[in-house]
Parts: sequence; structure tokens; C-alpha cells
Amino acid sequence: PSLVGSEMCIRDRMINKVISAELHISSKTVEMHRANVMRKMQARNIAELITTYTFYKFSITEPVVGIGSS
Repeated sequence: PSLVGSEMCIRDRMINKVISAELHISSKTVEMHRANVMRKMQARNIAELITTYTFYKFSITEPVVGIGSS
């Protein structure tokens, strides 16, 4: 997925207050960027976002045991 700079920053940090303080933006803006990241990475929740990002970052082609399994 094609993410812009601030979206990549949001993707890498998961706590809104910390993100907003570091980037000097409002929590609402953080939420908007996070929603964009989740849409672009086709994640339905934060857990999926982290899992999907991990697969992209480390080029994992097989699911990690225990992640996403029921």
C-alpha cells in the first residue's frame, strides 16, 4: 500500500496521545490518519493493522504461528 509520511508515522506508533504530542497535531488528526492507514492496508482493527504491517515489513509469506489463529 502507498502511505504518505504522516500515515507511516501513525502506522509505526500506536498510542494517540503520544503520536499527537510528537507530531504536534490533534488526536482527531491522528485518528483520521490511522483510519486512512487501516483502509489502505485493509485492516479491520488495530490487531490486523499490526499483523498486516508485520507481514509487509518482514516480507513474511506464511502466517506466524499464533497470530490470527483461532
